[in-house]
Amino acid sequence: MESDMITFLAGKVRIKEVPIDVRYDVPNKHKKNPFAHGLGVLSSLIGFIGYKRPLFSFGLVGFVLTVIGLASGFWAFSTYYITNKLPYGPSIASALFLILGLLFITSGLILNSLVQIMKLYRR
Repeated sequence: MESDMITFLAGKVRIKEVPIDVRYDVPNKHKKNPFAHGLGVLSSLIGFIGYKRPLFSFGLVGFVLTVIGLASGFWAFSTYYITNKLPYGPSIASALFLILGLLFITSGLILNSLVQIMKLYRR
């Protein structure tokens, strides 16, 4: 895949755009479904970003989950304060999102430390 070549060879080789001729009237066309191919490319790019920059990828997801957990917890607490009835769904969702968010952030920090250690040993 072109995106794999660009990500793995970036900085090691010079990349230059070259004009080419293309024929789109090929009898058998592509063998892959374009949707499945696009998902495969997206999945490999996300995996590469997660491998190279784990704090960004895990930290971003963790931050979003933590904010959702805090928002649903605030809503559950304010509902309890007003009605004196605890909404169980938002309370459980709040706890779940908070735990998952903090786990993602912690995983991102640990994986980022490992990436930094690996960079030191490569030199």
